[in-house]
Amino acid sequence: MYRLEDLPVLILSGGRGTRLREIISDSPKVLAPIEGKPFLHLILSQLQKAGFVNVVLCTGYMADKIETVIGSHFGSIEISYSREEYPLGTGGAIGRASSNVDAPYALVMNGDSFIDLKFSEFLGWHIWKDSQLSIVVTSTDESTRYGTVNLDSDGKLLGFSEKMQGTHQLKGLINAGIYLIGESIFRGIPGDKYCSFERDILPNMINKNVYGYVQCSPFIDIGTPESYSEAPRFFQNKLN
Repeated sequence: MYRLEDLPVLILSGGRGTRLREIISDSPKVLAPIEGKPFLHLILSQLQKAGFVNVVLCTGYMADKIETVIGSHFGSIEISYSREEYPLGTGGAIGRASSNVDAPYALVMNGDSFIDLKFSEFLGWHIWKDSQLSIVVTSTDESTRYGTVNLDSDGKLLGFSEKMQGTHQLKGLINAGIYLIGESIFRGIPGDKYCSFERDILPNMINKNVYGYVQCSPFIDIGTPESYSEAPRFFQNKLN
């Protein structure tokens, strides 16, 4: 049985957080403070409680500051770094970090979003499905802000709908920014050129052995001033 302690975690932490510059101009987005704690600490705390022990932070913008604040350990988690010297996008960051991974799967997470998730159940489901790539999806009333994920009745990925500006908000399934990726996929992503995982990799996986794992739990990303302002209330029971 494959265990969480055997599963490496890659956290995409290289974003500039352009929309938050007026609020946190002196820090990268993943270090944005939530009631005095860096956002990344909340993710690492979640992973530690679940039983993970190996995390790779994929850094770029203000990489030195992230390394200074986070260090080489978070509790029982050992932390290493995969730093991009020029922007590689989310796909390129995964490809570059693949040299740090010696496992048949990797868990990949966005460093600016959070969802309550039972990781052991997600891993078991991924293995049971014999999936090449599994995406955590969640239901929201603001799907037009994110774009929707389309699944068949068995959970297989059928496609994506682009986000729509200036339209009424609609209920739908969205990508929650957490993936289980098989070795054959992450080894094949180039780590020396710009590549978006969401725009360049995922659309090419439609109608293949890729599934969406529906997790209807509270979800937040802190990519906009509005959503960032909601974070203290979202995390009020998770900050202890």
